[in-house]
Amino acid sequence: MEKGTEYVRRHSTLSTGLINNGVPNKAALAIAHLPPTAALFGAFLGYNPIGELLPPAELQAISPTHQAILLGKSFFPNLISTPFMESLHLVFYISAALCFVGAAASLLRGKHAVYGQE
Repeated sequence: MEKGTEYVRRHSTLSTGLINNGVPNKAALAIAHLPPTAALFGAFLGYNPIGELLPPAELQAISPTHQAILLGKSFFPNLISTPFMESLHLVFYISAALCFVGAAASLLRGKHAVYGQE
């Protein structure tokens, strides 16, 4: 199965955000390749999953300033907001296009309905 651009963008955004805040490359890439379901669900509930995803040894090796940023309530939601909104816009555009296709198919069906022959 070919990986889509949103899949690659999510990994790039997450790993770049972690690396920019002092997380080692190997740990950042490992976290970025985890399934996003639990992390996104936690983010919608206001929970920052980085504290659970980042191993304690890696977390202790990061400076206190970066720890505060990574474990704060705004880091993860701000990090995922751009890729999430881009994906949401794409879904709405596709949905609108499918609605227009359905409306066009409905208009092309004609006015005469055949219910049965006598």
